[in-house]
Amino acid sequence: MSGEIYRDFCICGQPRAGGVTLQDVVFRCIYSAHNADYQTRGALLGRLDPLRPAETELAAANLSRAGQARAWDYWLERLRKAGGMPAPSRVGAGQAPLL
Repeated sequence: MSGEIYRDFCICGQPRAGGVTLQDVVFRCIYSAHNADYQTRGALLGRLDPLRPAETELAAANLSRAGQARAWDYWLERLRKAGGMPAPSRVGAGQAPLL
């Protein structure tokens, strides 16, 4: 499933042309939750302003596939160590493994 493309999926209200991978979805879900926590804590300190266009572009430029791959590998390792990985299954011809 990791190579499967999820077409018509929106991440944070932004339709993605060409679809996204399972790793993209997991990455966005985890970091959207972190971001919501940061914004909530920041709001306790005072007024929050939205990012300026240049800041948005810089944030997008810093989001690399290599960074997502490192995060994905880290989460998989944590899941393995916690005993949360599903039992290995035999993959039939023409099917992709889940992870």
